[in-house]
Amino acid sequence: VVGVSAVGVAGVEMWKDYFTRCFEGFENIYIMADNDVKENGENPGLRLANRIIDALPWARIIYLPAGEDLNSTVLKQGPQYVLDLLKPPVDEDEPPF
Repeated sequence: VVGVSAVGVAGVEMWKDYFTRCFEGFENIYIMADNDVKENGENPGLRLANRIIDALPWARIIYLPAGEDLNSTVLKQGPQYVLDLLKPPVDEDEPPF
């Protein structure tokens, strides 16, 4: 969508443990799950992102705007907005002292 290789998971319950091996050897993995909170307070996209983080602890969750998925974010904000989300946080590269 924005010039970055991507893999999609077709639904929250579709992540399988054996998918993990497909990501071994990749240094940078970004999880961009839908960010739509349901009426009951659940956020299925965040639940999926957390399942993936449990399997791929070196991955990083990229939080999309509330109520949005990747496609709607690109359409509303533009590709550069999404690319900017992938940049490391400013303090991530600073020494821990």
